[in-house]
Amino acid sequence: YALMNQAIVPFTVVCSMIMLKARYTFLEISAIIVVGAAAVCCILSSTDGEGEDNAFWAVFAAVTTSFAAFSFVCKELAFSEYASSRREEFSALPSDSDMSVTDQGSSASPDDVQSHASQDGETERLDIFVVGAGVAIIGLVVVTPISMINESLTSRDPVLPAMCDGFRCLIECDHAIAAYAVAAVVNLCFNLSMLFLTGAGSALLTFLSLKLAVPLVALLSPLPWPIIGAKSVSAVQWSLLMVMLTAIGAFRYGNLQKERLQEPRCCWPCCRTQSKPN
Repeated sequence: YALMNQAIVPFTVVCSMIMLKARYTFLEISAIIVVGAAAVCCILSSTDGEGEDNAFWAVFAAVTTSFAAFSFVCKELAFSEYASSRREEFSALPSDSDMSVTDQGSSASPDDVQSHASQDGETERLDIFVVGAGVAIIGLVVVTPISMINESLTSRDPVLPAMCDGFRCLIECDHAIAAYAVAAVVNLCFNLSMLFLTGAGSALLTFLSLKLAVPLVALLSPLPWPIIGAKSVSAVQWSLLMVMLTAIGAFRYGNLQKERLQEPRCCWPCCRTQSKPN
């Protein structure tokens, strides 16, 4: 499952190219390949070989990652569309502002007013808490019936009694409320951080950063954890972490480099954009 979960990166690339018309430079594509290869190597180096090999479920696990890729590209599209609409609104302000400035006898030029309005429009982004609240509400409405249907298809026991037992244990079992509260807070912070990365960067940057979870879990293994105990970390896992950090940094640098260019072609600079005549 962990190995097939790496399919979320190419699915995100495909979704962003279709839905956002995104094009990636040679540096970005190289960084994506390096991060994916390092994640696969890290998983293979940490597995014990006790898992089952089933081609159908392997393909099924890979295909299911397309839903998460599509979801976060939709979130990126929402952030992008909101920023574009705000820039358009602010770019329309100078006509009114220019009239008020002229009436007051100010020496500010229309270009200065438009530049100021454009800068304000670029800095205003869609609030991640608004997006997070929308996602949580939709999840509350959709996830509960889907989970009940899934439970009814995979288990012979009645669904409603099992759900009632779960809520009863949440209230009556020792440390259940505290454990649930800690899990909820951690999950909330995790989801908000993913939304922040998606809004500030991209959905692809978010999933590339998530690949660091594999080596980071291995690096935390030497700690004396309760129940699971400690586990040594190999030099290979340290090396893979450094490689992934470097590749993710290179990908982000490629993002910033692409923003400075004017609609570069795919795989730039291997396919350079022809200069337009004046």
